[in-house]
Amino acid sequence: MTVIKEMLQAVGVSQTDIVLLHSDTSQFMDVYTDITTDLIQSVGTLVVPTFNYNFSTYGTPYNHATTPSQVGLYTNYLLHSNLGFRSFHPVFSVYAFGRQAYLYGSCTVKDAFGKNSVFDWLYEENAKIVMLNVPATFMTFCHYVEQSLNVWYRYKKYFTGQVSNENDTWIDTFPLYVRDLKHDVRTNLSPFLDRLEKCGIMRRFEINPQMYMLSISCRDLFDTLRCELVQNPNAIITYKE
Repeated sequence: MTVIKEMLQAVGVSQTDIVLLHSDTSQFMDVYTDITTDLIQSVGTLVVPTFNYNFSTYGTPYNHATTPSQVGLYTNYLLHSNLGFRSFHPVFSVYAFGRQAYLYGSCTVKDAFGKNSVFDWLYEENAKIVMLNVPATFMTFCHYVEQSLNVWYRYKKYFTGQVSNENDTWIDTFPLYVRDLKHDVRTNLSPFLDRLEKCGIMRRFEINPQMYMLSISCRDLFDTLRCELVQNPNAIITYKE
């Protein structure tokens, strides 16, 4: 059994699961092909973030075929693999493989955390979020929970710019659920996520401090974070000093 397969099995991922994978694969740079094979063989559907923030930060045009991922070398390797499908979103695109790859890869919903978005489907299908050598605080799915509750420290901001696909180029507008900068707060998920791990809702398997995997189902993360935020709207933020 390879290391990747061993880790997935240890955190409760099965061959029928839909998996949203956040990863730092710097320790595997010479074996990307083997990692990809192991991942595809170990899960039902693999969804990998290929986020790029230049559209919202700098107004850079988004080209569906050529805009790179800003969330790791491995994600760009996957984009050039031609093994799956990339969803159309200038900031929060994903690349998907496996049984339901086309469903996730064909998503064109403009609101990244809204109804019928990739994150909404992950919730409805109760996918598993897997973090490979990446801290749990990087779970983007938490923004989906925040938007569903309309938290007071975030709001929808609309970004307009140029987007392109294989056949066309046009100007379009996309809402993003961003932090309201007039409130001097920052996100602090660590205490909440530490509790989830201690009580076993989030599972960890560690080979060494630099080689580890975390796993939690979308429903478990949604339900527990929603409960926290309903009881305390400031549960995952702190005020800047």
